[in-house]
Amino acid sequence: MPDSAKNKDLAYDFIDATLRSEVQNIFGQNGGLPISGDPSTITDEATRVFTENFQTAVDGDQLAFYPDWPVAGFYDQLVSAFQSIVNGSKTTDEVLTALGDYYDAGKADLLNG
Repeated sequence: MPDSAKNKDLAYDFIDATLRSEVQNIFGQNGGLPISGDPSTITDEATRVFTENFQTAVDGDQLAFYPDWPVAGFYDQLVSAFQSIVNGSKTTDEVLTALGDYYDAGKADLLNG
């Protein structure tokens, strides 16, 4: 919290409230991705598996911030691609192929431009 922030206590209360296990479990039950909580409480299999895989990535220190470079617009492509996996409109292989094609085209534009 920034030193100059007003109402720090309210901000801390909000963070504590949203990260409580029971609230995170509600997120998971409603199709969200809980960042804490118990994946075994999620009854929808796809959401439960997605949450378990996310937790595996967190536990393995496999997440990183990916800014919108080196290929312009790539972050938006990632967000859209991951949503396609979550809603089941594309397979993981389809998404990886599309992301690879977008990245390669953007890299070629950078090299040739």
